[in-house]
Amino acid sequence: MAFGRWASSRRARGALLALALGVSLQPGHFMAVGGDRAPVDDQWDLSEEGREGILEILMEDHPGWARRSYVLRQGAQRFWLRGDTAAFSSAHTGMWVRVRGVRHGAQISVTHVGLDESSEAQDRPTTKALVKRRLALLLLNFFDRAVRPYSVETAYAVLMTAADFFRENSYGRLSLEGNVFGWFTLPMSAAACDPFRLAEAAHAAAAASGIDLSAYEHLVYAFPKNACAWWGLGTLGGTPSSAWINGTLAFDVLTHELGHGLGLLHSHALECGWVVLGGGCQILEYGDTLDVMGMGAGHVSAVQKEQLGWLREGEEILRVTEEGTFRLAPYQAKGEGLKVLKIPAGANPEAGRMAWYYVEYRPPLGFDRFLVRNLNVPRGVIIRLGVSGDRGGSFLLDMTPETASWFDPALPIGRSFTDPQTGLTLTVCEVTESGAFLTVTGISGQQ
Repeated sequence: MAFGRWASSRRARGALLALALGVSLQPGHFMAVGGDRAPVDDQWDLSEEGREGILEILMEDHPGWARRSYVLRQGAQRFWLRGDTAAFSSAHTGMWVRVRGVRHGAQISVTHVGLDESSEAQDRPTTKALVKRRLALLLLNFFDRAVRPYSVETAYAVLMTAADFFRENSYGRLSLEGNVFGWFTLPMSAAACDPFRLAEAAHAAAAASGIDLSAYEHLVYAFPKNACAWWGLGTLGGTPSSAWINGTLAFDVLTHELGHGLGLLHSHALECGWVVLGGGCQILEYGDTLDVMGMGAGHVSAVQKEQLGWLREGEEILRVTEEGTFRLAPYQAKGEGLKVLKIPAGANPEAGRMAWYYVEYRPPLGFDRFLVRNLNVPRGVIIRLGVSGDRGGSFLLDMTPETASWFDPALPIGRSFTDPQTGLTLTVCEVTESGAFLTVTGISGQQ
């Protein structure tokens, strides 16, 4: 998958991270999300009438960049919400939304937003109990492009590989069961880019074939390349979640979009030049080279697994409150043993949110076996940043900033990292087949 390194992330998330860590982020590298204005002609004033319905938050995945979009679903109708969407920064899919503004066709340029919880609340984190989810993968093409670029059997094999991936990532807590339906030829052109119309046509085709899609928690629409610029589009959570795959149906594409369906945003990297942390850092949207929610194809980060409830503080995650030497078991392995250190990195007094270092040891196991030829990652520890109470994803740090590569981000044996603001120091003492040992000094007391 061609994920771009240099795509930037949302301005609000970058500001929060900068405040918490005491680092600066370069201006001019942040993409404004949802800021499109509707044309001034042919408009409907909704300042008094307004519109209300279910909020859907979607992530558009483009080659090299991404955009978050907001949609109001009102029965069978959907309206793209543009303009002043800052109020959605802490919202989630399934909330009840009331908007006022100016409507132009299927777009509403928003001037006022009201949000409430609804019966379609976003899925809660997975607990210790086994959770089963059903997925319907619909293979679709168009009346003017009725091609079948891969077989039903190939699609099913990709789906089963994705199911194995999430079973391993969740340590057996998530079981994904799926069915493949199609091919269905839709009465729409490949020259059109209308994902919601495509979904409606797919549901009609499925119903005509006697298929009931109401029993599925995840719906995936896969089709040969059409006029849409994105290669993937997915709701962030949702009941059910929806994903559109435009072009190649590959394992990493499917798992990435299913990650969005579970509520995950991207796994970023923090590029700070010749230092690990410092002035003028940039957020790289798909910068994490290990994580399938970044540009990799491996396990999702500890920040994301904690969000989903697959790793829990006090069990697999240790919040470090004092200096000492700690042993980390292999991150991918199921079973007992400490897998992650969670260490305070800084705080934003105004927002009341903490930033944390998440430290993990990743040998070449399971879906991370591609690391067998990596000379850095299995011989050190991976360090990422996450912000409490913020679903903005994780931020990989480059512990070897003297190289130009992001494929050697681990802190290797015998080397130390010192936080330039707090004086916190992490040193990798030893790495064996059974785990990694590191020393933590300079704990600031922020908890």
